Amino acid sequence: MSQPIDLKRNARAAQALHSAIAEVCPITGIYFKSIDDRDSWRFNETEDATEAQVEAARQVLATFDPNASYEQPSD
Repeated sequence: MSQPIDLKRNARAAQALHSAIAEVCPITGIYFKSIDDRDSWRFNETEDATEAQVEAARQVLATFDPNASYEQPSD
């Protein structure tokens, strides 16, 4: 039996991943089947993104820690 999907966790991780990529490369969005499946992570760069920016975004995909991104902000 598979684990239930934690939608809030996935949303926080997706937002963190999007922000991390957008910091280094102009993008139109990110996509993934599961935040726990790194091989499914994708991004779409804008037409004006340079190769250096795209490479930096690929590096983010390679090193991003989704477990660190789900932490709830403390009040």
